[in-house]
Amino acid sequence: MSEQPQRTTAYVLRDAIAEVLWGAYKEYELEAACDRFGMPAVEGAWTHNSKRIYVRNRLGGVQLPQMIEIAQRVLDEHPDEEGLAE
Repeated sequence: MSEQPQRTTAYVLRDAIAEVLWGAYKEYELEAACDRFGMPAVEGAWTHNSKRIYVRNRLGGVQLPQMIEIAQRVLDEHPDEEGLAE
């Protein structure tokens, strides 16, 4: 029995984007990177000193169509990242 592909949801993309940006940027670079990728600003997004949580918080209310656009921008800048390419 073959394994079915994972369904693409805003949550799946959010986590994939967070993982890519976590590895690609230092903490002090992350806010500008998120701005550049078009993520909405969120007050109090920095919690627990976690880059992944920061990105997830920035993407919290983003709907799937906009999330796809953001993911494409991230993929364009980081083409070797497997988490988004799948």
